[in-house]
Amino acid sequence: MLGLTSRELVALKQQVWRADGRPAALDNTYYTALLGKEWVEGDRGVFTAAGTNLTMVTTDLLLRWDAQWLAIAQEYASDEALFLDEFGAAWTKLMNADRYSGPAASACDAAPPKPPRVEAA
Repeated sequence: MLGLTSRELVALKQQVWRADGRPAALDNTYYTALLGKEWVEGDRGVFTAAGTNLTMVTTDLLLRWDAQWLAIAQEYASDEALFLDEFGAAWTKLMNADRYSGPAASACDAAPPKPPRVEAA
């Protein structure tokens, strides 16, 4: 997405992932599973962790295949506090992007532009 850094994209990729059926939690399990398992490609771009029922799709595995994203994913896998801090900042940035305050301004602008003047008829 435009305006997000690589770190923000990798943090947001987590998607509150939980493949074991338990309620989802915001933690770094996604990254430890992504990097710590051997993934076998199956039908329609779905990958299964060898010997488990865990699944991911091609867009998940891209984090392993791209060197820059892999380095970030490795940091998140080894440091949950770092992941949580960066996820929170990225989520806030995403949620505040393009918040509009009427037709003439963005609620995120430091000083919204003045609305156009309308001349009386």
